[in-house]
Amino acid sequence: KALTRDTKRPCWIKGPFPSPYSHAGKYDNQILVASGIGITPALAAINAFKSQRRINLIWACRDPEMLEFFLNQMYLEHDGWNLIFYTGKRPLKEEIEEKQTNIRIIKGRPDLASVIPNIIYGIESGEGLPEKYTARSLDEMKRLVVERSAELDKITTMTATQKIFQLTDYVESLGF
Repeated sequence: KALTRDTKRPCWIKGPFPSPYSHAGKYDNQILVASGIGITPALAAINAFKSQRRINLIWACRDPEMLEFFLNQMYLEHDGWNLIFYTGKRPLKEEIEEKQTNIRIIKGRPDLASVIPNIIYGIESGEGLPEKYTARSLDEMKRLVVERSAELDKITTMTATQKIFQLTDYVESLGF
């Protein structure tokens, strides 16, 4: 229906626009790139496919409260890399910066021309994959170490020091 009054600024409406990750389910290995609040559709893709696909996230974020919220809620708990490039000015809380999981916080802007090929190389070569840093992998490693420790405790011919060296070698053989 025609406008009933003259207007100087006509409006064009287009949409709806699908998520930039709407085709993510078609690929086994994914690298999602987001900035700021653009993390929202990336999180939807991560939650939808994290049990079936390797998903790596590159997120540039300058808002420390947003970053802390997502980290505290563990929205980024999956087996892929979560490379968070923090570009904000306010210092982050120390416990957040020191996370030793598959979440890496890097201060500064991402160099996508370098980061993306390195993730691809890691997937293709099997080197530098984040599995050993995930909570699930750490729990499994702890279970294996406890089992190995119990086995070593049964050996009466070894000293405590020898058992510690054996256990250390075992942990290193697991890649930790």
